[in-house]
Amino acid sequence: MLQHLLKRFVFLIFVFFIISIIVFIVFQQVPGDRAQMQVGAILPGMTPEEWNAAIERARAELALDRAYPVQYAIWMRNVLTFNFGRSIYYHMDVIDVVRPAMANTIKLNIFVMFFVFIITIPLGIITAVRKGSTLDNVVQVGTIVGVSIPIFIWGILFILIFAIFLNILPISGAGTVGFQGTGFARLMDQARFMVLPVLTLTFASLASITRYVRSGMIEALRQDYVRTARAKGVREKVVIYSHAFRNSMIPLVNITIAWTISLFGGSMIVENVFSWPGMGRITLDALHNRDFNVSFTMILFYVVLALLANLLMDIAYTLVDPRAKFN
Repeated sequence: MLQHLLKRFVFLIFVFFIISIIVFIVFQQVPGDRAQMQVGAILPGMTPEEWNAAIERARAELALDRAYPVQYAIWMRNVLTFNFGRSIYYHMDVIDVVRPAMANTIKLNIFVMFFVFIITIPLGIITAVRKGSTLDNVVQVGTIVGVSIPIFIWGILFILIFAIFLNILPISGAGTVGFQGTGFARLMDQARFMVLPVLTLTFASLASITRYVRSGMIEALRQDYVRTARAKGVREKVVIYSHAFRNSMIPLVNITIAWTISLFGGSMIVENVFSWPGMGRITLDALHNRDFNVSFTMILFYVVLALLANLLMDIAYTLVDPRAKFN
């Protein structure tokens, strides 16, 4: 297994460099002069000659006066040493822009994953065991409706209910402006602003995960080993949770990891709906303002996240299914 994972890791490194080259080429075709955007407009008292000289210095610092392969090599060297440059929009180092945004997104998604799993797994098991019942039919209709509604519609709906009609939750932001409290008071203030984005992401994810859990359980309950366990008089709870559920998790591993990755992409929309200062909002702002260094960094983060997810799938399969062996 270790040898297989090592090969997979080397393969993922190769894929990372291929994707990074594609991203680099695409960004080179984006209109606009990066050196000019870094320097900005002519400052008061600066002559056109001084402004042009500043642009030339910026072009040399960014290696824009060199061939594309050299530019890529310099950029990749900086990336591998965690030197992501400086943001021309936020006027600070990219790492200082990304770090708090990443913390906010991860914090948001941890709560979403917690609520999704504690709801979907029991609900999927119950509807599979009671297939064809009233509860199952209601859940199936609800999941179809949930899959059909775009995530931003959920966000708008919850804003209307909780922020406008009931007026019990804030619409946007990550905390009350000018809030002076500390400790638990500040934590509770931030929690109020997290409720709506967490609620939106959770509801948008419930339908698909519930359907996957249900279908996996139904397939597992049809297997011969389940009928054999029941024929031997094994208790129904043991049959469901020890035999059927564990085996139903094998195909669910792929879906769960893929959903976790897509959750970061889905939060991009939700973060902009609720003005949550996370990676999604930072990425869209960077693309909109042609902040190349931040855009490069965020896109590479999503690439690395997707590649690590593939490696994690291999490891998860061996944990869930001991029969999985790698030659």
